[in-house]
Amino acid sequence: IDTRNILFIVGGAFPGLEELVASRINPATVSIGFHSKPVPPKPSVNDLLRALMPEDLQKFGLIPEFIGRFPVITFLRQLDVEALVRILTE
Repeated sequence: IDTRNILFIVGGAFPGLEELVASRINPATVSIGFHSKPVPPKPSVNDLLRALMPEDLQKFGLIPEFIGRFPVITFLRQLDVEALVRILTE
C-alpha cells in the first residue's frame, strides 16, 4: 500500500513516556559535597509531554518508520478539578 497520502492519527495512553522525557531533560547526576548542584524541581506531566520528541517515542518502543508518518506530535493536558466539575455538570 502506498501510504504517502494517508493521514495517521494515533491516540492512547502511553504509561511511562513522561519518565523517558524526564530522563532526557534532567539526566541523573549524583554528586556529594559543597560544590554539588541542587536537585531541580520535578516538572509537571504537562511540562514533560510538552517537551516530547520523536526520539522519545522510539525509546518507548515505536518503530521509526511509524514515527516518521506523524506530521505533528502533540498531547492532551491533564484535567484539573475545575475542568472535571465542568464536564460533569454541563
